Amino acid sequence: MIDAHTHTHFSFDGKSSATDMAERGKALGLEYMAFTDHYDRDYAHIERYKSVPQMVLTDYVEAVTKMKEQYPFLALGIECGYSELSEEDYATTLPYEKLDYVLNSIHTVDGVESYGKDYFEGKTKEEAYGAYLKKILKSLDAKYDYDTVSHIGYVRKSSPYPDPALTMKEFGDVIDEILKKVVQKGKTIEINSNIKSKDFMPTAEIIKRYRELGGENVTFSSDAHIVSRVGEMYDVAKEMVKSCGFSYWTVYRRRTPVKIKID
Repeated sequence: MIDAHTHTHFSFDGKSSATDMAERGKALGLEYMAFTDHYDRDYAHIERYKSVPQMVLTDYVEAVTKMKEQYPFLALGIECGYSELSEEDYATTLPYEKLDYVLNSIHTVDGVESYGKDYFEGKTKEEAYGAYLKKILKSLDAKYDYDTVSHIGYVRKSSPYPDPALTMKEFGDVIDEILKKVVQKGKTIEINSNIKSKDFMPTAEIIKRYRELGGENVTFSSDAHIVSRVGEMYDVAKEMVKSCGFSYWTVYRRRTPVKIKID
């Protein structure tokens, strides 16, 4: 069992201490658990989000590096919220030589958090989802190095539309562009269970398409911000990816991919 995307008190929205999260991972018997706390340089360049506390990167790296001695299943990761203005920050300030793992995520689109209700005001579903997907596509060519593309479908989480699904039927052209580039670059796609519906980001339909296009790298992520959600829906996720043709999870140690057989 793995969980490749979790948050601790080092994230502004983390609800549990790093020690409590690690102890939960140990109790669950995790073979691999990545702390991927927020490094929100995207927010730092947007006036309305400048009040969001920024992580003290050196404190985080030092603390988790030390914890890895006690909890050898732990990996030191970080989540980068992409924006055009934040690229240089990540490229120049991340201590790549000390990290195991880097997540690349889209949270903001056109200066607005795409999880918030105001993002959707005055937009059709096609406009809101289309802009989000185009931002993912652009982020794949980020100036900084990363390993995994995080929570494709994040825009669905607070979607106000009668049918909030992100489907190949509606957005297949741009989704295919994204998936083809992920395959070309050899990146990993995470199966993220932190969504209100009993589903994943991305959905099984998209993961199946990724496999059809030659995709080989998937990983499971609860995106837990509290102890009780570590590993949430892992058993469902593993059956889903196996049905799509995957036999291994891809995780990272010292920025190097490692394959773990899906149990």
